[in-house]
Amino acid sequence: ETIKLPEKIHLRAAMIDELRERKFREMLPDFYEKFKEKYPEVKDIKVTIELYGFEDLYNMQVAALSSGSKEYHVFQFHHPDMALYSQWLTDLTDWFMEDKDEIKLDDIHPLLHKTHMMYNGRYWGVPTHVNPMVFAYRTDIFEKEGYSVPETFEEWIEIAREVKDKYAPEIYGATLMLKKDIQISCTFLNFLGGHGVYLYRREGDRYIPTINTPEALEALTDFLEAAKCASPAATTYGFDENMMAFARGEAATTIMWSSILGVWRDPKQSNIVGKFDFAPHMPGTRKNGQLISKALLGGWTVSIPKAIDDPYKVAAWEFLKWLVSPELERKLVPYYESCRISLLSDPEIQKEWPNYKAFLEILNAGPIDFPGVPPGEKIIPDYEVLDHMTTKLSEVVTGAKTPKQALEELEQEYIEIFKKYGMY
Repeated sequence: ETIKLPEKIHLRAAMIDELRERKFREMLPDFYEKFKEKYPEVKDIKVTIELYGFEDLYNMQVAALSSGSKEYHVFQFHHPDMALYSQWLTDLTDWFMEDKDEIKLDDIHPLLHKTHMMYNGRYWGVPTHVNPMVFAYRTDIFEKEGYSVPETFEEWIEIAREVKDKYAPEIYGATLMLKKDIQISCTFLNFLGGHGVYLYRREGDRYIPTINTPEALEALTDFLEAAKCASPAATTYGFDENMMAFARGEAATTIMWSSILGVWRDPKQSNIVGKFDFAPHMPGTRKNGQLISKALLGGWTVSIPKAIDDPYKVAAWEFLKWLVSPELERKLVPYYESCRISLLSDPEIQKEWPNYKAFLEILNAGPIDFPGVPPGEKIIPDYEVLDHMTTKLSEVVTGAKTPKQALEELEQEYIEIFKKYGMY
């Protein structure tokens, strides 16, 4: 049905404070122009994009959405939280079906439909700022020492120890995000996936934690061994600190979000321009002759709260479509990967931006998703699960707990969380 739009519309959007989102702000005049072409009756269209850190964004959104606030018309949220958020969001399934040709819905990678757009068979938002974690290494050091790109955690740890013994404190074997925040959990999930472990197994409607298994213990032991090859300062490293430690040339290897490529290639910020590369896949383990490797899939979904009035929903929907339009996604190539197959597989883009090729390969191979699940699985207590994991990993890295102790405690905590949500 047609909804009459007022002469003046001012949208408020809450988003994560990162490079791509800052670019959205700069490009808003392009959105205003397109919007006025389609809705000439709207004389004054404005979008204010407010940027928040990870935890602040989550806490603010849960409070605003659960209270039915109309303060924000657009929310960008961490995609695994869709299970929790969907109860407060506008179901966009019919909107997607109606505009699928305009959106070029089939051009969005099918795995991202499952992970970043859908829950319980319905569409809730568009994926933007999507990317994987990658294993990065210093090509100059690897060439000098005659190292091959490690296939397994075991091979990687052996190289990292050797580099540390030979070059530290100038260059450590690895640098990792080991600060007590979500990034330590993000890093560990690559180890969990590479050991062929997920967070739980399902028996009918029952979720049984599998975090305290021999494979999970091997994963945590490998994680700890890799951490020992890093600078003692790494226990204070979150996203920015780790990105810059590798950029300064302080380590031979790292696990990092692929979106940092632009920083590492910028001579103003980086000492390693032309001296690093991404491995074709994350290190993993060999089982029965097969290599198991699962990189963590990250990213954000942009959605529309259920509580806002219909004219604002129409305007917000136009904004969502603009955010993932092929034209804007092409302009944003240097600012993180695209959700679109046409751009991820474009040979020209792949040549200049190898993170596009890496992301496409990871999507096609099947990554591990938050908080340690197969892609497309979503649980309501995602954030709680990650929060508990972060605390335990921090205790292991600082020596307060042994890996075995940490996993035993984590298993009990997960059973309690799952019970609380009727999942156990």
